[in-house]
Amino acid sequence: MFCVILKEMKFYFCRIYSFVLLFFAVLFSAGSLSPSDERGWSLGPVTEMSWGTVNEIVYDTSGVPNQNDYLSLLLWDLQNVFTAGVESRWNSGGRYGLEFALSSAVPSQPTGIMEDYDWLFTDRDWSHWSKSDIRLRWGIIFDVLHDFQVFQRDFFSLRLGAGYHLDWWAWRDVLRDSVYSTTNPSGNYPAPFGTYPGEGFRDTEISPSRYGQNSIDYSVAYHALPAVISLHFRWDKPYFSLKGGVGPAMMFGHDYHKFRALHFYDSAIGGPWVSAEITAGMSLHSNFSMEIRGEYMWVGETRGDSTVSYGGASSTVPDVAGFSMSRFSAGVSGVWQL
Repeated sequence: MFCVILKEMKFYFCRIYSFVLLFFAVLFSAGSLSPSDERGWSLGPVTEMSWGTVNEIVYDTSGVPNQNDYLSLLLWDLQNVFTAGVESRWNSGGRYGLEFALSSAVPSQPTGIMEDYDWLFTDRDWSHWSKSDIRLRWGIIFDVLHDFQVFQRDFFSLRLGAGYHLDWWAWRDVLRDSVYSTTNPSGNYPAPFGTYPGEGFRDTEISPSRYGQNSIDYSVAYHALPAVISLHFRWDKPYFSLKGGVGPAMMFGHDYHKFRALHFYDSAIGGPWVSAEITAGMSLHSNFSMEIRGEYMWVGETRGDSTVSYGGASSTVPDVAGFSMSRFSAGVSGVWQL
């Protein structure tokens, strides 16, 4: 699997070089800072459960009159996904701080189902549907945040920052069920139902011999550059924080249809990426605390390009690929002051 990840990374990261440069330009432009925070590092493990959906979209760009916006929609579940990782924060002894967080899902864990819809008839609802059980190939969540304190009074402080966020997921499916429509192999779809002889609507299924087989592998990476605001409340032992972020996002996806040996490499820039997080903690010792938290993140539907690769040839179709996702996570963490 490591070799597969390296191959995916080559595709993703060669396309986001300028995006990362922009991140570092934002990260180190926070301006002059003055003392207020206690200097030092904190470090601790974090475990979370996540629930959500990742949407893989193909738009209709044929130009024919069509009541449907999509040609295809694949809904990939993130259900009861366990992740574990580490978080760290450095306070400068001045107003600013730097946070890192990295979590990884357990490979091969089941995450629910994938439903695949196609709209080949312009005057009817979906014409093709299939359902697969899915398992993770990998899942990685990574965050960096550079923030600085802009206000403090008594138990309350306000911080602003800029960061980088990565949600990177990959699945492997096993086909379980389907409802298909009979279409004319020589036809040009999408088209109104009845354009070609022999058509039927939701009257058949995929070849039963394909049930139980791996038909699609999919991986997608969401990169975001959020501006972040956080509110902190700290008393003698308990503390509480609210954090919100919003910013642009870049998305890269790779869909491999194995039955047809067909690859789709999708990319888009847009978003927005939006997140909200709530954390409650308790100091149990002079240098150790426990925290519980909940986080919600959402990426708005964004259109981009798709490069189709088949039999050694490839072509790029503009404005046909789409991305969106949402995820809720809840977890606990321990924090040691070093």
